[in-house]
Amino acid sequence: MLNVVPQRHDLLFITSTGRRYAWENRVSSHEWDDGLWRSFSEVPAICRSQTNSADSEWIDVGFSFPVRFNGVRRRIAARIPLCEIERRVSAEEAAKCGLEGPAGRLTRCLLECAQSRRIPFGIFGAAALQAVTGLPYLHETSDLDVVLYPASFRGLREFDGDMQRLENQFGIRTDAELSIDGEWYLKLRELLSSQNTILAKKRSGDPELLSCRAVWKSLGCGCHRNTTTFKRSLYDGN
Repeated sequence: MLNVVPQRHDLLFITSTGRRYAWENRVSSHEWDDGLWRSFSEVPAICRSQTNSADSEWIDVGFSFPVRFNGVRRRIAARIPLCEIERRVSAEEAAKCGLEGPAGRLTRCLLECAQSRRIPFGIFGAAALQAVTGLPYLHETSDLDVVLYPASFRGLREFDGDMQRLENQFGIRTDAELSIDGEWYLKLRELLSSQNTILAKKRSGDPELLSCRAVWKSLGCGCHRNTTTFKRSLYDGN
């Protein structure tokens, strides 16, 4: 069992018992579930969220398969016990797994840019799954999903410029999230825009509308390290 609670986007390798629990606790059933489940038995679960703090021994996950139908990837959503997780691969670790091809070259360039600006950097989604499993998740029009962690306004602004330049160079779009202490997830380019508010995904519960100005203020003063102060400041647009 892990000694840390998994974060959103983590890839989770689970026990055979955990897989049985996942199968029995599928959110919905489809006629194609059984074939994919048997064909890709080594695919890790993706941490989605922990929606019920009172039921913290269970976690919501998803299984994403390297199979698409009519342009839509096949997925299964489920719940598993935390005690059945054997190994966790974080988004930061996935970025260093040696992804090949154009997406891999873009990832390495972005990682170098992030390190030079002291911004923790990771990848998730199809790129992370392909990097970790070696299965063909990416296709010609795939975006590169990127997650960043708290840094200065200047550093994040400059890194976004790096991303735009490299997007043009490699012909691959990036979709970057800013993760704040594993609790809040915001679209970086929305936060850097001139809009006043931003819709933030949460580790648990429904998304919430936050003040962009308050987010930057909280990051700048380090309030995000104090959960109570940070949550209070996020709703303060002054």
